[in-house]
Parts: sequence; C-alpha cells; structure tokens
Amino acid sequence: ELDRSPAQEKIAKRNQEQVLWNFDWLKSHPLKQYDFQTAPRENWIDQVYSYGFTRLRNVENLADLIRTIGPIRSTEIGDFYEVGIEPPEYGLSQTSNALLPHNDYEIFTHTANLLHFLHCIKNEVSGGESILVDGFRVAEDFRQDHPQYFQTLVEIPAQFEKFYSESRWYNRRTQSIFELDSRGEIIGICFNNSHAWTWDIPFDRMEYYYQAYCEWFRYLKKPDYQYKFRLTPGDCIIAQNNRIFHGREAFEHNSGARHLKTAFTEWDD
Repeated sequence: ELDRSPAQEKIAKRNQEQVLWNFDWLKSHPLKQYDFQTAPRENWIDQVYSYGFTRLRNVENLADLIRTIGPIRSTEIGDFYEVGIEPPEYGLSQTSNALLPHNDYEIFTHTANLLHFLHCIKNEVSGGESILVDGFRVAEDFRQDHPQYFQTLVEIPAQFEKFYSESRWYNRRTQSIFELDSRGEIIGICFNNSHAWTWDIPFDRMEYYYQAYCEWFRYLKKPDYQYKFRLTPGDCIIAQNNRIFHGREAFEHNSGARHLKTAFTEWDD
C-alpha cells in the first residue's frame, strides 16, 4: 500500500468518523446546537463532516456565515432564495403545504456537490416543523433489505425536470438516484419526487424500476428516519446536499409569517 500524504490521511480519518444516523440514534446522542458568534468553527464543521449537518444559532447575516467556508454559489435565481417571500406559483416551498424529504438541484445537468444553508429569519406559524433525513443511512438500510431494487436505482438513470413559468427556464437531468464510488460505497443521492417527470426508461424495465422507486420513496418517508424540530429566528441549518434530505411539515396558512433564506457553497470549499 502506498504511503498517504497528510491530506489523504485527513480525508481517510474524516470518512471513518462519518456517523449514519436515524431518529433513535439522535435521540440517544443529541447533538449540540452551537452559537455561531462564540463557538469555535471547528466544532460545528466536525458535525457537518460526521453527521452531514449541523444546527447553528445566533446567525445574524447568512452571507457572513457562508464566507467563513467559501464563496456563495450563485444559482439561477441569484445568491439567495427567499422562502416565504415569493408568490406561491414560484414553487411548492412558497406554499403552506408539507414538503417531503428531498435534496436540491437534482434537475441541473452539471451541479457540484453542494453545502446547503437554511437560515430562519422569521417563524410565527403554527406547524411547519423542519425535517432532516440521513439519506446515506436510509440508502444503506434499503440496500440491505432490497439489494435488487437498490442495484436497479444505481444502474438505471431517470429524469428529473422543472419548468419555471415566471422566467421560462426549463431544466432536465438524466441521473441515477444512487451514486457509488469504485468500492461500491454510496457517495451521493439525487432525489426529488416533485421533479420526477416523464421517465425515459426502456419499456421492459419500466415496471420493475417503478417498483424499486416507490419502495425507496416509502423508506425515505418512514418516521423512524426523520429528525423533526422547530426553527427559531437566527437558527441556521448547514447540510451536505447530496446526503441530507430536508423537508417540513405543513403549517396553517394564515397563522403568521414564515421567512427562510437559503443559499449554497460548494462542498469542496
């Protein structure tokens, strides 16, 4: 075996520290919510590496937080996306409806592995608890229970797409749901059920693919995997986009104001 460089040793150590969690694990190993203004940066960065996410409090300016890691990754709508500000026709996130667990930007043909920020500005509504799911943990359980379904979602790519009626943009991506490295380890998951559309799959494989897809989605929605909590102003979730799925419960539409600001930087940073 070749000698590793210090950087390679650090990466290998980080991979060994990765913890795949579900609700029961987090209940018995509660993670500390760090104060962004006072906590050492290394503490919450370690949580992102190990668990795929961290929760900070007392974040005043999202841009200042992101720039402690790297440059803001601009998207088709700019540097930031304001949840709760745009009109409902702009997307499901602008409604009071529940959002099922998903990750973002699975519709873009070329998208780097992203670090996702969700910053709470205001949350006065009744309901609307946030949901996080460790997609890697769910995928490993799914692979163990349904190896043929899992392999089907590795081998057969499907299409995810979205049409932006206001800007007239249309994005469509062909991508397998599970991405593996050369050793067969899961290194990324691409999934957003609300953007699944008009699959271009061979007819003789369509029925089995649909069975595998539906079973995977059932796993993702199991309460046993879902970590639920309420965001308060100043809270910020930082999550590895291709591992951690996010969502929320429905809230009462006229019960108050809810405003989140979201943005990205690249995981490589």
